[in-house]
Amino acid sequence: MNHKKFEQMILTPEALTSEEREELARHIATCESCRKLSLQWQKASRMLNKPLPMAAPAPGFSARFAHSIEKRKEAEQQKQVRRFITILLVSLLSAALIFAVTYYSTNSLETIIKDTANASAQMLFLWESLKAIISTVTGFLPTVLLIPFLLTAASAMLTLTLLWLVSIWKLTLQKETVL
Repeated sequence: MNHKKFEQMILTPEALTSEEREELARHIATCESCRKLSLQWQKASRMLNKPLPMAAPAPGFSARFAHSIEKRKEAEQQKQVRRFITILLVSLLSAALIFAVTYYSTNSLETIIKDTANASAQMLFLWESLKAIISTVTGFLPTVLLIPFLLTAASAMLTLTLLWLVSIWKLTLQKETVL
């Protein structure tokens, strides 16, 4: 008897028509080898369709994985800080270079020397004043209030410096338009 056809039918039951199923059932009832194959195939199908238990991770894997994620986050934060500082420094240097080129190209050497000496004296005076203010404030302010005070003072100094630079720039532009 040709078992090849029936073996194929046993291994692909979903592709059978109802007539082929009846024919296969009749053949299995009479053929011992095909009945064994059918039972083994059904058993194998049930085993393949049965969900497997979830494998537990290796000991310490979760802790190592969490640690590696934390390290990656720290590295990314450091990278972002370095990138921010680099961009900030490049921007500040570019602005200073543009200001210097504009200022030096529009003024005489005498004016540049006079303004540089004047600015240096003012910066020295501001530095000494700032040191005096900080030493006075640290004497009577508690440490908790000292940091916000210093941040506010630094912000104010930065703002005043920027305003000073803008005023110098505007004055140099006014000199050009008058001439």
